Amino acid sequence: MKRYAINKLIEWKNGSNRKPLIIRGARQVGKTWLMKEFGKTEYKKVIYINFELDKLMCDLFSMDFNTQRIIEGLELTHSKINTTNTLIILDEIQECPKALTALKYFYENAPEYNIVAAGSLLGVALHENTSFPVGKVDFLDLYPLSFMEFLDAIGEGNFIELLKSPKSLNIKVFKEKLVKEQKDELDEPIPVFPISGVTRKGIEALLSATADLLEVTPEFLLYDEEIEEDVVHYGFTKDEQEFQIDRDDDASWILSGEKLEKLFKMTNFEHDETIMRFARQLRAMGVDEALRARGAKDGDIVRIGNFEFEFVE
Repeated sequence: MKRYAINKLIEWKNGSNRKPLIIRGARQVGKTWLMKEFGKTEYKKVIYINFELDKLMCDLFSMDFNTQRIIEGLELTHSKINTTNTLIILDEIQECPKALTALKYFYENAPEYNIVAAGSLLGVALHENTSFPVGKVDFLDLYPLSFMEFLDAIGEGNFIELLKSPKSLNIKVFKEKLVKEQKDELDEPIPVFPISGVTRKGIEALLSATADLLEVTPEFLLYDEEIEEDVVHYGFTKDEQEFQIDRDDDASWILSGEKLEKLFKMTNFEHDETIMRFARQLRAMGVDEALRARGAKDGDIVRIGNFEFEFVE
């Protein structure tokens, strides 16, 4: 799928007086998808933060407006930030008022960072005493998928230029052709479910139809990786070992254990949010404290299977 707003984002990236950008729009118009797709296609690295789900990141932005401290915190929890090839995404920013205010200080003190934020109904969701960064941010208003974008998405982009010339006689010719092809190729018409992301009207019918379709859809893998077990049995195992810590000959720390390895296999390490969730799960299991008690130092290598990372105090 292609959203034409990507072109506006590219213009923003290449602008000489770039400010932090806020994408405004109703719910379910594609703000999150647009930001992630922009990061994937135009940058080498993306740091994605959802303030609705990550209270720790809201705490990071809420302490003060020292941009250097905030960047250091992001690098501790995510990865090294390069000012030219890293995009910082702040999603659902209305849930963290201080983060919204911080955009002003990024523009004034650290304009070299690429920051894109988004929030639903920002104009009415702001909290009391929130200082809005007037004049310190750029805006992009995002609307639902246009008909032209829809044509692109279904592979009929060739007809866009034709539709831009309403007086062309070819409109009638190809209208009849496309209608005939649809009747010939489809045994029954494609169901269309009109829904509203604002009022949520029509969503119940869509969910009901989706549930009916899932009942008759064969099982399939969510990821490309092969699943070793043919059958997974869910149940309580009283003596299941959560984790074990060993030391390798090269002084690295080796983590193993039934529960830990299950969590590891269920984590998709291609996405920052799932990596952060896995880190929180390890912390909740007491892995950080156990490593520290065994003598792990800042920068030590820790391995789980073939995956390795640095221990951070």
